[in-house]
Amino acid sequence: MHQFNLDLDGAMDWVVEYHQEVETRFLDGLKRVPSWGPEIDKNMEEYIYGLANWPRCNDCWNFESGRYFGKHGLEFQKTRWVPLLPKVVDDPNAKARRENVVVPLFFASEADKPREEVIV
Repeated sequence: MHQFNLDLDGAMDWVVEYHQEVETRFLDGLKRVPSWGPEIDKNMEEYIYGLANWPRCNDCWNFESGRYFGKHGLEFQKTRWVPLLPKVVDDPNAKARRENVVVPLFFASEADKPREEVIV
């Protein structure tokens, strides 16, 4: 958002467009993979499948590991709705600049769950 001076909706649109571009380039590249014979082609097919599957595996790990979403990861993975956590200024006298803001990673309790949400 900061790099391209976008609001939240603009950032989401950018991500969708970027994903489509990368996906198209990858699929177009698959059409141009040369053949090196049956044995090497089989190994290349397995390697390329691993490359194609890696982003999906990474996505699952992000939600299922507990690192980013705590015990709510599976719920967020299923619904694709992630609450926006409030920014908390560490020092009340400081300006709400990036270096002064603390963003909690997990909810301490259900009461701490924010009401505003964003789809990912």
